[in-house]
Amino acid sequence: MVDSSPNSVKEEWKRFKQEVLSRIQDFSTLFQGVQGQHKNGSEWVTARCPFHDDHTPSFAFNNKTGQWACFAGCGKGGALDYLMHTTGASFRDALLALGDKTGVPRPHLNGSGPGEIRESYVRKMREALAQNKEIMSFLTGKRGLTEETIRRFELGWDSYRRRISIPIRDEHGALGNIRFYSSTQSPKMINLKGFGNPPRLYGADLLAKNPGKQVILCEGEFDRLLLEQNGFVAVTSTHGCTAFRKEWISLFEGKDLVIAYDVDPEGQAAVQGVVLRALKDAKVSSIRNLQLPLSGAKDDKDFGDFFTKERPVDGSLFDKRHGTAEDLKRLIAAVPLIESGSVPAVRTPGGPGLLDILNSIRDAKKVSSHQKLISVAEVVMEHLTEQGAFFFDPRASNEYLCLDGLLYTISNNRTFNALLQRIGRLNHTTSEGKFVWEFLKNAAREKGSPVRSAGWVCDDADLPAVYIHAHDEMGRILKITSDSIVLIPNGRNDDKVMLNPSDRVQPFRYLDNVDPAQGWALFKELLFDAFPCAEADKALLSSLVPLVFLKDFCPARPLIRLSGSSDSGKTTAAKLIGHLIYGEDIAKTGTIASFYTDASRNPLAMLDNLEVSNLKGELLDFLLTGATGIVHEKKKLYTDQEIVREKAASFIMTTGIESLGKPELLSRQWEIPCDAAFHNPRFSQGNAIQKILKHRDVILSAVFRLLSQQILPRIEKRYDVEMLLKREFKDHPKERPFECLALAFLVWDALEEPLGLEKNLWSSWLKSQQAESEETATDTNLVLQFLNLFKGAVRALESARDLATKDEFFAAYHLLPEHGEDGMFFTATAGGIFHLFTALAKRHGYPRPFENPRQLMARLRESLPLLKSAGWEVRISFKTVRGEHTHWVRIPENEPKEGGFPGGAE
Repeated sequence: MVDSSPNSVKEEWKRFKQEVLSRIQDFSTLFQGVQGQHKNGSEWVTARCPFHDDHTPSFAFNNKTGQWACFAGCGKGGALDYLMHTTGASFRDALLALGDKTGVPRPHLNGSGPGEIRESYVRKMREALAQNKEIMSFLTGKRGLTEETIRRFELGWDSYRRRISIPIRDEHGALGNIRFYSSTQSPKMINLKGFGNPPRLYGADLLAKNPGKQVILCEGEFDRLLLEQNGFVAVTSTHGCTAFRKEWISLFEGKDLVIAYDVDPEGQAAVQGVVLRALKDAKVSSIRNLQLPLSGAKDDKDFGDFFTKERPVDGSLFDKRHGTAEDLKRLIAAVPLIESGSVPAVRTPGGPGLLDILNSIRDAKKVSSHQKLISVAEVVMEHLTEQGAFFFDPRASNEYLCLDGLLYTISNNRTFNALLQRIGRLNHTTSEGKFVWEFLKNAAREKGSPVRSAGWVCDDADLPAVYIHAHDEMGRILKITSDSIVLIPNGRNDDKVMLNPSDRVQPFRYLDNVDPAQGWALFKELLFDAFPCAEADKALLSSLVPLVFLKDFCPARPLIRLSGSSDSGKTTAAKLIGHLIYGEDIAKTGTIASFYTDASRNPLAMLDNLEVSNLKGELLDFLLTGATGIVHEKKKLYTDQEIVREKAASFIMTTGIESLGKPELLSRQWEIPCDAAFHNPRFSQGNAIQKILKHRDVILSAVFRLLSQQILPRIEKRYDVEMLLKREFKDHPKERPFECLALAFLVWDALEEPLGLEKNLWSSWLKSQQAESEETATDTNLVLQFLNLFKGAVRALESARDLATKDEFFAAYHLLPEHGEDGMFFTATAGGIFHLFTALAKRHGYPRPFENPRQLMARLRESLPLLKSAGWEVRISFKTVRGEHTHWVRIPENEPKEGGFPGGAE
């Protein structure tokens, strides 16, 4: 019995619980592992449920009270319930653990320890057994125990439960539990109420004191007693073969361990799946796995059967006897050693496989459902840890498993679910399947290695180094530095880099002995000479191929625009580059979501037949995020609060008939005009692509050698080139992507010799880009277009010279031009200019160009250099009248080039 009356014990634990919970002012630390947290008011926090694959936050907890609930059906409760669900602990152990963290002294009942078991209770039951001849006869007869063994190990008789009592002591000799056995009741073995968890190691007290080396780990209390009776040091778990706590490992340090579980599938599976896994890093002297020479039948499988039942000796029909200590010693000596540190993770030769182990756990008796879930998850985790490796990205809420060269995202996705189904018949729709992959996510976050996860290409500017997923059978990474090009494991490398393979990339091999000259000769024949554009533009497109693998050195990447008529060959050029880098055609059309996915996973994304008329809304945002390197955020579908962050981390190449004339994009694009006049009449797209695929390894190996030997050693010089560009081409319209352009020119410079390029051809290309950009800006700038429309209306007003026309003009536009020393001008507020442009649009049949005066003024300020070059002079905030800014605009006398409008309207 426990040292106090039931009512006082109950009150003491109630008081202890109240004090523990009252000391916690903020329960957020208890829930810190829950992902996707978002505060909702002052106390409640919503998050993704840790108990199921939760894409829409269905979990909530209260920071002040510790209450939680999953609205998808996983349950609800308080802080202690949460601890029990996540750790598998009993209510008592969860409460004690929380009390230890908060510094509340454990409850003491009448001077004893926290709920300690009275020694007098054990003594009373021992005395009762000594007087019960029937039970003593059962123990000494059927169980084979001597009276000395019964006294030594304090067996007793509980007349209330009508069960044999077996005291369980810890390594310090303190009572931790009492087990009660009955051969006729069900279940046969029960625990003293309140002391069943955690599992105990029966025999730990003698093991801690014993100086001998050999110890036998058996299955069952009576097996342990028989072994001790025969002179062996033995221990067993109180929770059956599937329970082995890591806290016990230190007790076996330096010991010669003999594992001797029952000779049945469940026992042998537990040896492989539980015990050997737990002991694989233990500092034991040696390990043997003994299987007794028994049939494995229900009544012929353990030490009770070995020591108490007679069996034929050496096959004789008449000479029979039971097993002896000497027999067991000979059996142990004949078992080969399993050396410490080389313990197999899944099975020993002839042992059961992972599925057998899992099935034995599922079929185990006397084990709670929750404990089975934990055991299954632990076995799966140990198996995957041995076969592969776990990783997590500290910058994102992603956990990964690298297995057999393949990378799996640990979540409710088809690829990972198929893996669990294959290795352990784990179905993600069941509570077992959900528990396992949530367990694995937490294990990856707790025990996995932090890595930088990316698409299939990433760079490290500090080393510097380039990492490329080779997409080979082993899932390896090609690491390129200025010193070497080597293949390294994915994730499991010293650089802590993990890359995601792409289903769009065909495998390639780096050829260490390749002749770079051969690779560049093939590149020139199959790509450079086939590009349908001018020599400088060919050089830039060629530089793009190595540059794609240096994408992370360029935070802001320009848009690559291939423009030209339908027969110009622009799409062909894109296809040639795509087939070289990817091994297949990647030019595509699709949805915005697919564009973001493509650009986040790949170093180069291609959008085919993208015309200016399509550039609006989300598509324009996508191109801007790709060019600027910023993150695009939006609310997740069907949620109120969860945010999805999308980043286009690639170069984006588009093809179309005309330039992307949007003002936001003009300064961020590299324009490559394509023309059929540059076509080689003997060129065949299909033949060229076939040859590119045939020689892809050779060409790419030459590209990688160029990166290693000429680009990475000079990578810091890109800053000098950038400063040169800013100094020599000040106010260049393409100044924004100068940082990336500087790196492109480093590549261009390295390609001059292998491709036979003209020296300093890049300078003429930059000047041509400036001219084309200014011409495009003039043709497409809305502010300039509408100012030129107004100038035409003013010229018509001057020729009319009658008051009625002036009145109509003023009524339409709310202003009249004036003459001054600087020529003809007008003044107007932002609202006045907005009305002017809106009236001109209505008069000429165009849509309203701007939504409001604020937007118009932002565009006007941005267009000032262009307006000046076109002859317009604008003075912003020329004067202030009654707190409102007035702007001054001089109308040019000359006839500058005017931007044209679609449809030929005048």
